[in-house]
Amino acid sequence: LLVVCTYPARAGESYWGDLDSALNEVEELTNLTASDAAQATVAAETSTIETDNEFSRREQELQAIRSRLAELTAVSYQSASATDLLKDHDNSLHKHVTNKGMSWGTVVHNLLAWSMKNPTGDLTAAGIGFLQQENRQETELTELLEDIATVCSREEWQQAKSSPLCLVEVPIRGTLTADEQKAAGLANVSGDLVVNGIIDLIYKQGNQWILVDYKTDKFATEAEKDALTAHYTRQLAIYRYLWEKASGETIAEAKLLWVSKPL
Repeated sequence: LLVVCTYPARAGESYWGDLDSALNEVEELTNLTASDAAQATVAAETSTIETDNEFSRREQELQAIRSRLAELTAVSYQSASATDLLKDHDNSLHKHVTNKGMSWGTVVHNLLAWSMKNPTGDLTAAGIGFLQQENRQETELTELLEDIATVCSREEWQQAKSSPLCLVEVPIRGTLTADEQKAAGLANVSGDLVVNGIIDLIYKQGNQWILVDYKTDKFATEAEKDALTAHYTRQLAIYRYLWEKASGETIAEAKLLWVSKPL
């Protein structure tokens, strides 16, 4: 029940003035009793209680939805790239500063992958293209081609070229258990970990898989090379685990192939 009071002598001053035209069609209450007023009060209170109850119910429903969304969006596993997992060990290495940056490694890897897939292609033109993609200078082309020639002269490269099944730049992803992470020599192991990476080169020699990972690091001594090898062996172990889990086939040998000649 809604009761509206009007003041004919002060038309237009009431807060309900906008309803005047509608009120003209409503029957006027001439004998509003105490009972009527009491009923109106009870109805208003009942309506307020029902509204409060409805609001509380809706709020509970919304809270349940929020809780469910929080469960669905919560991180249920840890993930990392194979290269990121090695960063905890980087401080123990002596690395020569070459000012080449990550884009140099990208250029080298891209050109090696292209060369394996296009053995009779124009290596110079491809090299220029990959340098341009990374916004690098064409003056680096000579060094780039020398590095590629170094790799192409290696036994592993020749084996891959003659292999009936050779794959390059293979993306791979899988879960490593805590025991597998420890076996790979990784630090800060806390549970299962989803790991992703890219295998530079993998090929079959006879019935055996051979995995190769290119490295552009510079070293001046055998001791430095040995330290780098020990460091990157962890990455090879990760790729080995991921490949064998995904394919069900064993990798007979996992190797590092140094792109640059010693300093």
